[in-house]
Amino acid sequence: MDNNSLVYAIVLNYKVARDTLECVTSIASSDYKKIKILVIDNDSRDDSNVEINEGIQALDASGLVSSVDYEGFKSEGFIRNLPEIYFCETEFNMGFAGGVNFGLEKIPLLEGGYILIINPDVVVDSRAVSELLNSAKSGVRKSVFGCVTKYFYGDNLIESVGGAAISRLTGTVNLAKSIEDRIDYICGGAVFFGTHCLKEVGGLPEDYFLYWEDADWSLKALGLGYELSVCEDAVVYNKGGTSIGRGYLANYYYAINGLRFFKKHKYFYWHVVLLNLTVRTAKKIMICRLDHAKAIFFGTLDFVFDSMSHDPVEKKKRKGAEV
Repeated sequence: MDNNSLVYAIVLNYKVARDTLECVTSIASSDYKKIKILVIDNDSRDDSNVEINEGIQALDASGLVSSVDYEGFKSEGFIRNLPEIYFCETEFNMGFAGGVNFGLEKIPLLEGGYILIINPDVVVDSRAVSELLNSAKSGVRKSVFGCVTKYFYGDNLIESVGGAAISRLTGTVNLAKSIEDRIDYICGGAVFFGTHCLKEVGGLPEDYFLYWEDADWSLKALGLGYELSVCEDAVVYNKGGTSIGRGYLANYYYAINGLRFFKKHKYFYWHVVLLNLTVRTAKKIMICRLDHAKAIFFGTLDFVFDSMSHDPVEKKKRKGAEV
């Protein structure tokens, strides 16, 4: 492996400072050392900026690895050759795509190198970055790589192999459990590609505030001749949705942006997806998840009438409340 390749790691924080610091610590603990880590706070409006800054400074001063409990990770020790870590803040909540793009714009593309986008609730195995680089160097130049994702609290069980298949009939996704499974897109929680890919494909599409932007971006990459690959030896550990949870916000954006995605890519059957969402709403009501049902219903309604009247983020902005 060429040890001169610079890797830029982007971690987007939103009200999960502790998770973000554990993620950053795990990246800094990589056996590959030529990494620059960019931590972005997406207008958390809490103490995230203070906590993250203090955490980075403490890490820089001591090199002490935070206590993290998962198989293969040493919970105590010192990081040798600590990478450069930068922290910046957005002026407003830009959503996932906008926040990541805020970081991508700071990468000097002319210098070359590679980019790792990683969710703040993900912990990176110490060998993951070097294995991704090995795959990138030995494989097809026009490739986008996903990582094998295991459950952080799941006894080493595999959540996915870094990608998912899209159902044209239900408007849902099925996480790939093995490299033999169909992969239509690489999951944005842990994705690796060269800076040349960013030049050609561009940043994540910002017409999705949350969800489906990684699927849209992957389809664009495929259309430009890129291959979607899985690095079987690159492992990350996912804590699972600690930033926004699985409540109203998640269900609303998953519904409306799924419909936007299927309508945009016309070879998908978005009318059938619309019908399926109606069925899903009814099922949520039957199991007394009324908050989820309302979110799916209003997300579908806003899509049909091309409205943002029930958008939870836009409603809070109009009221001057925190997003």
